[in-house]
Amino acid sequence: MPDAASVTEITDEPKLTSAAPGNRLSPPKRIFAGDT
Repeated sequence: MPDAASVTEITDEPKLTSAAPGNRLSPPKRIFAGDT
């Protein structure tokens, strides 16, 4: 199920950007990636 994992990651990325419009550069993405 590698496809499902990839889709989830892609969906998580945009979500972060929407949640953090001010910090949508790289810090939020890295933090979420580590948390997940």
